[in-house]
Amino acid sequence: MSIFDKCYDYTDVEFVKQSGLYGFYRKCQGLDGSNVIYDGRSIIMAASSNYLGLSSDPRVIEAATVATQKYGASCTGSRLLNGNYDLHEELETELAEFLGKESAMVLSSGFLANQAAIESLASSRDTIISDRDNHASIISGCTLSKAKLLRYEHSSMADLSEKLGTLEASDNAIIISDGVFSMGGDIANLPEMVRLAKRSGKKKVPILIDDAHGLGVLGEGGRGIGSHYGMADDVDLIVGPLSKALASVGGFIAGNSEVINYIKHKARSMMFTAGLPAGPTAAALQALRIMRAEPERLERLRKNAATVKKAFREMGLNVLHTESPIIPVLVGEEGMALKLGQELFQRGLFATPVPYPAVPYGQAIIRTSFMSTHTDEQIQQVIDIFASLVKPYKLDQTESMSRDKNAAYSFTKAIGRRKLMVSGTRALLKRKIIKFASTI
Repeated sequence: MSIFDKCYDYTDVEFVKQSGLYGFYRKCQGLDGSNVIYDGRSIIMAASSNYLGLSSDPRVIEAATVATQKYGASCTGSRLLNGNYDLHEELETELAEFLGKESAMVLSSGFLANQAAIESLASSRDTIISDRDNHASIISGCTLSKAKLLRYEHSSMADLSEKLGTLEASDNAIIISDGVFSMGGDIANLPEMVRLAKRSGKKKVPILIDDAHGLGVLGEGGRGIGSHYGMADDVDLIVGPLSKALASVGGFIAGNSEVINYIKHKARSMMFTAGLPAGPTAAALQALRIMRAEPERLERLRKNAATVKKAFREMGLNVLHTESPIIPVLVGEEGMALKLGQELFQRGLFATPVPYPAVPYGQAIIRTSFMSTHTDEQIQQVIDIFASLVKPYKLDQTESMSRDKNAAYSFTKAIGRRKLMVSGTRALLKRKIIKFASTI
């Protein structure tokens, strides 16, 4: 037996490719405004987290170019030792001020930011209470920390309350949640989370929010979910990437200055990783400044998202409980979603099929997301393309939604996981993919 045997026996991807439904790792050949180039074709990008359209802004590109020419292409060392630039600290200062926090730190990726915050703060003596739908980087950080992990059902404040009720008065714990959930587009119930964290007669449980899809999207000027609810001071730590609204790469953590200083000197994913190169650092800094100076970008983003949501709902599409520019369309069968993703692409629209296990089994979605730079014409094209596919793919779920307000997630992820353990689930999934590949 070899540790590589699992690799040689892994045939799932090849099976989907042979079915003609594999739509991942596509090779982008360039940008064309809010369109992207694939196979020489310019198609509408409706699957990007470039919410404010700043990744191709000439000012952002120039800032990255100038910084690269000045500092070089790489830090070549950790920030702790020889890779700390004045640009890093300039970005940290402006991020902290923007978010209303005392201090911030910048890391080489958003994934590493969650790992750094969680694994340095929580130990085997502590308890983490985490939303079941939190991002994979949070799950990784929890695993590395070796803390006791209590996962509450997605957005269930009753279950969160129950988990908090298991803590002793002396227990050290932290509540962790995404601000905007990346698949469903729904936002965390921060007011209730804060209320529950302020336990009567016991010490407050701090709250960490991963605001990856909230920064630049929610709140005053795009300050995120804390600002959205007018509760920025109640969020103890904000973690996020620089790769979405801030149009770069990297990640950050913002909070109390003593806490940030501790993480900087304890987190392995900070101390043993090369610092963020100057180019991306300068790009994020410039994007932040543009975002602050041009609030009309955020207004346009919200208008575009509202237009699409309204049109999708009117044509009977189930867009779950989204409150953001992430607009999922519930399809159901995995094979159907993969086939629909291919057809959307062929018709000039890049949208992402998301099958199990990223979502509950049998509740695959087409995930769309929108930018401030999408024109009215592009938005209408998106609506028209989906409208033309409602009947062929039986996407009108008006009746089921009227019968069950929560039809979007009638199964939980836990049920989806249990289905995976049932013998034959993988074979069943393959049979369904074959069915949709051959009949649609």
